[in-house]
Amino acid sequence: MQDAVQISFAWGLVPLLLVILWTMLRSERGPRLARLRVNGELARDSRIVRASRFATRSVGLLNHAYLLPAHGLWLKSRGAVHTRGMLFPIDLVQLDAAGTVLGVTEHVPAGELIRPVRGTRSVLELRSGGAREDFAIRVGDRLTFEV
Repeated sequence: MQDAVQISFAWGLVPLLLVILWTMLRSERGPRLARLRVNGELARDSRIVRASRFATRSVGLLNHAYLLPAHGLWLKSRGAVHTRGMLFPIDLVQLDAAGTVLGVTEHVPAGELIRPVRGTRSVLELRSGGAREDFAIRVGDRLTFEV
């Protein structure tokens, strides 16, 4: 009997947790869209979504079936990036605090865990091939985001 009460109590918390998660996802403060500059030059048609809160970083690109050219997700996180549950491969651009590119990992397939380069303070996720084709990003370039 006690087990049944514990199970029903746990299942009763699920809707509450979903409401809290939804509220956190919608409460991203400040402008969420940014334009990308590579070495001071504005990248044409760039649309970068800023994900600085835990909830938006956790979901990341999991709710996307694909990314359009010149679109991406800017994760303000120092940790590793995983692609578990992703439906498409991506490029990862690892940046230091000043926006200098420390590493570019291209064509990361689903199910991978990419550890950060030492000094990484944020990561830009782009469609596979996007770092080279859309923005011509290389190690040492300086990226800035206009919000």
